[in-house]
Amino acid sequence: MANKFINSKWAKVFLADAIEEMPYVKASKTYFADSIKGKKVGKTYSFVLRDSGEVTDDLEISGGNIRDLTEREVKVTLKSKKNVVGLNVLESITDIEEFKTEVADTYGLRLGAEVQKDIIEDTIFNASTAFIGDGTNNWKPLSNAIAQLKDSRVSGNLVGFIPSRLQSDLTVGALQGWSFLPNEQGANFYGKGFVGNFQTCDFVNVSDIPIVDSPTANYGSGHQIKSVEEGTNDTTVITIENDSGTAAKPALKKGTVLFIDGLYATNIVGMQTQEPFACIVQEDVASTTSSVDQEVIVQRIDVGEYGARNATGANITELDDLEGAGISVGLALNEKYYVAQIRQEKALAYEAPDLDDLVGAENTSVNIGHIKLKTTVLGNGYSMQNISRWDIAYGAVIPDNRLASLAYIPVS
Repeated sequence: MANKFINSKWAKVFLADAIEEMPYVKASKTYFADSIKGKKVGKTYSFVLRDSGEVTDDLEISGGNIRDLTEREVKVTLKSKKNVVGLNVLESITDIEEFKTEVADTYGLRLGAEVQKDIIEDTIFNASTAFIGDGTNNWKPLSNAIAQLKDSRVSGNLVGFIPSRLQSDLTVGALQGWSFLPNEQGANFYGKGFVGNFQTCDFVNVSDIPIVDSPTANYGSGHQIKSVEEGTNDTTVITIENDSGTAAKPALKKGTVLFIDGLYATNIVGMQTQEPFACIVQEDVASTTSSVDQEVIVQRIDVGEYGARNATGANITELDDLEGAGISVGLALNEKYYVAQIRQEKALAYEAPDLDDLVGAENTSVNIGHIKLKTTVLGNGYSMQNISRWDIAYGAVIPDNRLASLAYIPVS
């Protein structure tokens, strides 16, 4: 059995084709490369988001001004995806061009597409603000989201990810005087999915961003928050009760935007902004009757008295202060919405753990930037079949959702 096809040069061709299908992931960085060493796929690990302190007036220092360094844990689960190729497919290949055509352009593209789809599902709805369009000008929510990030002191390049159907609608809407502009640097980095630049933000077309179905009913004056508690894996659990009346609580789809009365988003140093904090539903929720409390899982809400908080309001310093507040659906009822994510280019943390070598197999590991690929050639002693497997191990999370904003645009 020859292994001429399993070498670093050919493996990098495979990985390059996989990355071509991962523009959402290309806009990322590793946050804790050193601490990820030795970590295992299938496990969940944590890293920290640092505090930015508290700024006060005058020369006098009171006891409350002196703060310990605050660290907030952010969880990331390590996963892997693989594609398996029978050696009969590979043994007849004689050069790298043929390898690219016969293997990388098919198996590599599929592997990259599946990795990106999973990461989008896990991270697309992790933001702190959301802007809802009404269909009159589909560019406006994008513009508002970009402006919010800039106003929030988000530094670095901004990038937006939009589904292809939305890109088509926006192109038609360009007749209103808004349009994407060419950007050679963005086109070179993001490749075929690059759309153009709008208000200094590069936009990229990606697959697998879900369409959100809005509820058929809203919460009413008889509904209020019973409790807000920290959930698992960087989420928050909001329990909603009927304070009065008999109206049922509406069913909610993943991605639905909720607003809590008096709760506002903060900028990246924990200062209150003018925008309401967008509670974004992370899992589908069933409707409940007036007598049954409803639990809604949303992204992290952190209202502590420190710079790492992402939400605040008058007399709101802990989650218990939200008890009794009103809550409402931010989307128009009975609508379908495209979703666009606008974020700081490196807001997505992408971690690539090393996979162990398989004893008795031919193992090759390559990387392009911080994205890694492991190739393994092995024989099955039971079936007498030789196979090659191509694995990408990864963990992805948006550690600080203040660096991301969402735009919701009605499906026309």
